Amino acid sequence: MKKSIFITLLCACFSTMIYAQKEGLSVYGAGTFPVGECEKNGMSCGFDVGVKYQYDLPIKGLGAIATFDIMFNGIKREKREETIERWEDNFSSYDSHRVTTSKTLNFPIMFGVNYHYELNEQISFWGETALGLTIMQMTPEKFKGRRVVDYQSPQSDYHFSYKEIDYINVTSYKPVVNCAYQVGIGTLLWQRISVGFHFYVFGGEDTMDMSQEGITKTFQRYRTGKNSSVKTDRDTSSTGKMEYAVPIPTQLMLSLRIGYHF
Repeated sequence: MKKSIFITLLCACFSTMIYAQKEGLSVYGAGTFPVGECEKNGMSCGFDVGVKYQYDLPIKGLGAIATFDIMFNGIKREKREETIERWEDNFSSYDSHRVTTSKTLNFPIMFGVNYHYELNEQISFWGETALGLTIMQMTPEKFKGRRVVDYQSPQSDYHFSYKEIDYINVTSYKPVVNCAYQVGIGTLLWQRISVGFHFYVFGGEDTMDMSQEGITKTFQRYRTGKNSSVKTDRDTSSTGKMEYAVPIPTQLMLSLRIGYHF
């Protein structure tokens, strides 16, 4: 009798422990794959890292969730080459240059529900959905070019000049707050490892404010007078700036996620 009671209590404690492991904190990483207009506009595949907390509700298998993600997506090689060629065509007179293309970051914060079904102690199936907001930030696009003029006047004994011209153009984007939605399905293995397939929608705001600033820096060194060793330096700069808004499409994203549950 005592042995039966002990076994019953042990099984009850073990079952409670298994159930409790579904509640709590988990971390995950994922590959992200843009679809729709974002993919057509040149957004490339990226990655996602995030954290989720789940709180079990009184209904068996149902839990409330809160998630926070950091998503990064670059641009496709063809789009990057197109951007570089555009700058090279506009500033072909520069001897050397460097172009930094823009990347896209999303920081979604969402709240929702998760439902899981235990097939056995090793395998569970689940589905979830969540709503919230995302902060979208695009990194600056930069062009930096340098042109060097090293020349002598026709009367070379009397004049020598060296001129270095640096031009920097920075296109900056202001962050945009958008609505965020996701739905996902997956499996939980050994109560620790989850593999999920998720679909994200980021949209609402249809324009993004941006500014473009150009800075020209000129350094010149010259000397005058026959046999003169006196050198004069002159360093000047000028700036120009304009602001405008550009349209942004609704972002659709597929994600293949692998997580670890503490």
